[in-house]
Amino acid sequence: MGLAALLAAALAAVVAVCWWFVRARRRPVVTEAAPPARGIVLSDGGLWFHDGQGGRPTELASLLEPFGLTLLANRARTRLALVVTTPSQAVYIAGAAPHGCLLLHGLPRLHTVASDERALLAAAPDGGSLTLPVHEIVTLVSELVARDPRAPGRVFTIDARGEALALSLDALTIGASRFDLTQPLRWRATIFRERGFGGVDAVYQATYLEQGGDEVALVSLLPALSSPLAAGDLPMGGAGAERAVREDVELLEHTPSQPPSIERRVAIDRVFVLPIRHALARAPRARRAQARRQRDSLSN
Repeated sequence: MGLAALLAAALAAVVAVCWWFVRARRRPVVTEAAPPARGIVLSDGGLWFHDGQGGRPTELASLLEPFGLTLLANRARTRLALVVTTPSQAVYIAGAAPHGCLLLHGLPRLHTVASDERALLAAAPDGGSLTLPVHEIVTLVSELVARDPRAPGRVFTIDARGEALALSLDALTIGASRFDLTQPLRWRATIFRERGFGGVDAVYQATYLEQGGDEVALVSLLPALSSPLAAGDLPMGGAGAERAVREDVELLEHTPSQPPSIERRVAIDRVFVLPIRHALARAPRARRAQARRQRDSLSN
């Protein structure tokens, strides 16, 4: 091979290397997509939790079945929790509002709970805290209400025996018993003391319901919220929030009584006592004489 041929081959090799280098520099740099941030994602089918580490999302609740929304808050309205319930599960999502829940005006009612209520300390599937800023709670609640405007009037839970309890705008169903909230009924709130496990006395609250031939007593531990309001307990949400707190405290006023019979008891989570009592308070009240006639007819 002559010198000219060698030079041509060398030049061709240099051109090829340069061309490869230019093409390589022009290639887009491929990077891995960042995992979703840790938090809640609302999809068409349900609520999902992302751990922020790239793990598989965990379904918290399916929204393909009826669901209920319950909002809880402490008296000062600085801590809150959204409870999403379905016939098969319950999800607690905590919220932080250091300056009060002023952004929650126009959303479903807040039910007042004690500041140490465990529902305000929601935990995620990864074991960490599941607490969102208040504006994210507002957005999530708004989207859920838009999907089902009747959801704020519903509660799904089970009692200690595994019986289903379902509250809707027009009925309260407890196992095989159904209380029609559009018809007159009797209800009253009591407290009683009873020896619990380990021989320690405990104070319980009971909500007696009576309609037709059905009579039950919804029982749960008495919360600290039933004490009178102090000046430091008043909410930072204006007059409307203060009125709502006082209404809640009034609904938790009790009359001491004997413990209800075991067969009439239905043990429930105390965070659902106020939503149920608010629904009962809106229902027509049966007159005492009418209820007595119903009992007499059943005994004859």
